[in-house]
Order: sequence, then structure tokens, then C-alpha cells
Amino acid sequence: MTAGRNGAKKVPTWPELVLRETVAALAALCVLMLLALVIDAPLEGIADPAMSMNPSKAPWYFIGLQELLVYFPPWIAGVVIPLGSVAALAAIPFLEQGNGGRRGVLPPPLLRLLFSGGLLLWLVLTVIGLFFRGPNWDWQLPGFIIGMLMGH
Repeated sequence: MTAGRNGAKKVPTWPELVLRETVAALAALCVLMLLALVIDAPLEGIADPAMSMNPSKAPWYFIGLQELLVYFPPWIAGVVIPLGSVAALAAIPFLEQGNGGRRGVLPPPLLRLLFSGGLLLWLVLTVIGLFFRGPNWDWQLPGFIIGMLMGH
């Protein structure tokens, strides 16, 4: 660490931090490539327009949004909630109270709690839509839970 103009401590970014981030990115890429070689993608057969799946689910990254459509009208679930979420994320730097003379509204621990709660809610919606929704989008127990209950 070095001292800056105002006596504040500064961390050098070139080349130390950039090198660390590059090594971490390459390591993550290698792990993903190894996983892609070992685990097959769960692809299904060729699409048949005369026969659609029941339920027809969105990709995993949109299942939380599809689950929101169960509880809210399309305008609220598809436009208002996603735009509100993006606006809340964009407002975090302006809401956070800082030490550098910034006047914020909320202390950082509360902002972290709100962000974590929103992320947890989205994960719960995704898990519900992925595992607990069956034909006609009705509630059902997932196969692995039924197997545990039956003793298989």
C-alpha cells in the first residue's frame, strides 16, 4: 500500500491486481471447461410444433420471472418489478452512507441485507418454478423428494 495525495492509503492496481484478476478468470474458465467436458448438457429431442411440453418452462434464468407471472398481472411481473429491481440496484451508490463526505440515506449493512433478501427471493422463485411446478403449472413434489419419501 502507498499513501496518496491526501494521505489516504491506496492499493496498486497495475500489475498486481490485474494479474490476480487475470489468473482468477483463467482458473474459473478452466474449471468451466472441465465441467463442460465431463457433464453433458440436458438437451431434449428435436422440437415438434404439433406436441408441446406441459408445462412449457422458460430457461432457468427466466423461471423466476415466469413464477412471478403466477402471482401478478403480466404488466407488473414483466415490466414494473424487473425495472424496479434494476433501478434499485442502480440507486445503491446514491443511497449508501459513505465516509468520504457523501450523504447517503441507508447504512451499508442495511443495503447488504436488502440486496441479499432480494437475491434470496429471486432464488426461491427460481427453485419453485424449476422443481415444484408440474403439468398445468400446478404444485408438485420434485422427483428426488418423492424418491426419498418412498425409500428409493
